[in-house]
Amino acid sequence: MAKHYPEEIHLAALKRYFKGKQTALQIGRDLKIPRQTISAWICNAKDGLD
Repeated sequence: MAKHYPEEIHLAALKRYFKGKQTALQIGRDLKIPRQTISAWICNAKDGLD
């Protein structure tokens, strides 16, 4: 079963990434979220920008 994270965590992770300050790996380590999850959020956000 997939784990669901609060919207606040999701948005905070994306902000950190898109500000260019951290990689998906760094964000995942800090927030204790798998890097693959962060990467999926980033890909989905980028797709939404197109």
